[in-house]
Amino acid sequence: MRAEDQCTEQWYFDIFQHVLMHFGQTRHVVELGCFTGGSTRWLYVTSRLFNFTLDIVDANMDYLAAARARVIDACGEIGPGVRFFHGDLCTYVDQVARHERRLNTTVHHDGPHTFHECLQDFASLYFIRDTLLHLIIQDTNLRSAKIDLYSFVDMAAYAVFGKNHPYQPIGRQLQVDAPVWDAKIYFEDRKPEGKIINMRDAKFYFPHPSVTPEEYFAQLKPAG
Repeated sequence: MRAEDQCTEQWYFDIFQHVLMHFGQTRHVVELGCFTGGSTRWLYVTSRLFNFTLDIVDANMDYLAAARARVIDACGEIGPGVRFFHGDLCTYVDQVARHERRLNTTVHHDGPHTFHECLQDFASLYFIRDTLLHLIIQDTNLRSAKIDLYSFVDMAAYAVFGKNHPYQPIGRQLQVDAPVWDAKIYFEDRKPEGKIINMRDAKFYFPHPSVTPEEYFAQLKPAG
């Protein structure tokens, strides 16, 4: 696994296979958290092949610039139907997605990995639930030896969508004996890198149906 991408080649292959499997259904993809553009590059190429639009969302301007440069380096240009949005997923949903209401949207989530930020992100999708096709969540196997990092992406998904939802595994099952990187990040042994949720079948356990979009988004603090 290359550190600059922070996911395996199997992850990229599985993304391609997933979009191929749902060719003709996926109309729009939102990538949340582009980092240095590893997944952005593959999603861009896939969008050209399978004719869907693509929004890249990140709260870090440097990462957006790196992702843009990586696509241009690999493909020579950035064609129509691709947009870069500076902000977190909740802001994007509030300001863009719930107004444009692009049907058959797949969200690729590799944004913040803390429990509360993932909880906010996943719950925000409630307000565009009728437009969603799939949610691809990366790093559900992520943990940290530092408790204050609260690295529980999978637990945030369970809080919003429930433990018993039929999550589809994606990516490699890693065997890791010790924490890696400086922050003592590690992966759960033999657990897949991520999970896919069919949003047509998903049930939201949070937020409560009585909460309006205005009430929900007003209480959140932007990421970054």
